[in-house]
Amino acid sequence: MLLAGRSPLVSFSEISRHPALVNAGAVSEGFDYPHPSPHILRLPTIHVHGLADAGLHLHRKMLRQYHDEKSATVIEWDGAHRVPIKKTDVEPIAKEIYRVAREQGIVLPGE
Repeated sequence: MLLAGRSPLVSFSEISRHPALVNAGAVSEGFDYPHPSPHILRLPTIHVHGLADAGLHLHRKMLRQYHDEKSATVIEWDGAHRVPIKKTDVEPIAKEIYRVAREQGIVLPGE
């Protein structure tokens, strides 16, 4: 699950160095890799985006560039750059976490 996960991805070692990734000291909003990224996460992911978050465009960019749309779920809520805490905002997130867990074969308590 990614709460306001943003682009670009960062490389922290020589093993992962690639033009599609920035070095740890070079993170900026202006980074642009104009080609398809070879770093695509195909594991199930849940992306929680606050619609009032000033960095929403960076969260959406990360989703497009680095995640397979077939395995990504997006939950948008009416909030800024913070963790949702109201029941009406948290319930859809919890529902998706349980759905992904079940799909991955995780047996939940009481089931």
